[in-house]
Amino acid sequence: MGHSLVVVVLLISSVFRIQALGSDTLKPGESLSQNQTLVSANGVVEMGFFSPGEDGYTYLGIWFRQDKLKKPVWVANRDNALQSPSGTLTFNSSGNLVLTDAKLTYIVVNEDKPASSNGTIARILDSGNLVLLLDEDTIWQSFDYPTDTFLPGMRLGWLMPTGGNQVQTHLVTWSSPSTPTSGIYTIGLDVDTKTGFGVWRRGIRQRILGFWNGTEFNFFLTKVINDQVFTFVTNSTHVLLSFNTSGNYTAVWYSFASNGDINQYKLTNSGITTTNYPLCDPSAYPPITADCVNVSSDCKVGDEFVERIGALQNYRTLQLGLSDCAITCKTNCSCTAYASLSDECQLYYGAIRSLDNTIVTGNNTIYMRKGGGNGPGKYLSFKASNRSRGESTLDLAGNNDQELPLLSFASLASATDNFSMMNKLGEGGFGAVYKVFFTMECKSKL
Repeated sequence: MGHSLVVVVLLISSVFRIQALGSDTLKPGESLSQNQTLVSANGVVEMGFFSPGEDGYTYLGIWFRQDKLKKPVWVANRDNALQSPSGTLTFNSSGNLVLTDAKLTYIVVNEDKPASSNGTIARILDSGNLVLLLDEDTIWQSFDYPTDTFLPGMRLGWLMPTGGNQVQTHLVTWSSPSTPTSGIYTIGLDVDTKTGFGVWRRGIRQRILGFWNGTEFNFFLTKVINDQVFTFVTNSTHVLLSFNTSGNYTAVWYSFASNGDINQYKLTNSGITTTNYPLCDPSAYPPITADCVNVSSDCKVGDEFVERIGALQNYRTLQLGLSDCAITCKTNCSCTAYASLSDECQLYYGAIRSLDNTIVTGNNTIYMRKGGGNGPGKYLSFKASNRSRGESTLDLAGNNDQELPLLSFASLASATDNFSMMNKLGEGGFGAVYKVFFTMECKSKL
């Protein structure tokens, strides 16, 4: 099925020749050296220095203590390595966290949010979050600067401060399995709509992992997500996606490999299990193109829009004009309707067949994907041609029962726009049910 399950045994600490300080907190006047670590209060995670390659470059990272490989879930200086294996973490006179080494490298860890005064402390939490505290108030946290791992409680998305520039928080893979520097894959919310969660390779979408449909967040990577609760929050100042762990797991998290593969980790009292999801898994849902390089944004079903007068409900708002609003919706097959009022773009991501209940009385012009709203309910049609009899249309699920022809999987994938969620009608005992519009030439005699 493309997934593998691996049980990771407990960590044997003596192998790594490091010394835990016996504390989760670094205080003024203290330092963390190359062979020392901070350990969270309940012993879940550990922070220390590591040198993954043979070049001697050194990084400060955080990893789960039960992970035998000590794969960091966060790296402080991924694109600014210490030049020698002699790293030290300490505070400067201003109360900021700094990394130094024997070659006089000097890196301020919290450079984007410097401390206002000294007296700060640094604490590693069981969640894997490193926080810088001043009088117990958090002035900086590592969760705001993720690397390649999506941890419970971490928020990915967009901050849109009033009068300021938009700031995106997303994941970036390592450049290689042993090099933490930023790689070619990014993981986060879609730049245009800010509702789709996926993987991009040099700006080209590779795979959709989930999306916000206006009511709830649909996560496609795993069929059963009873052990995770996803939260999608959107307002005038931010659009953020996060999740938390439920059930019998201490933690569940996702790490993205340098080749784009997705690894899901689950931590229990007995150890860590890992499930691998190849980026270009042919059994993935939604289906992925064979080369998994350039996934077209052109929808094969319902690319035409029709006008209707009314007012939308449960829509997403972007500050775009009509032209940009139309492009944003048309290039996202999950968008089923849009409207533009002055510079406000209203985007609806619900099912096409629910539009009638979503549009209320109003004077706005709404553009709906063709096939939305009230219709005859004919979800599969074939156009057959015959030289002597001309063309005729065969409507399935209409008033006249017809014998169903055999269809290839490729034909069904094309007819459902790669099994797009906007064409899904529901799910029954035999599986998912989709609405499709399908045209084919019938070569048999009529």
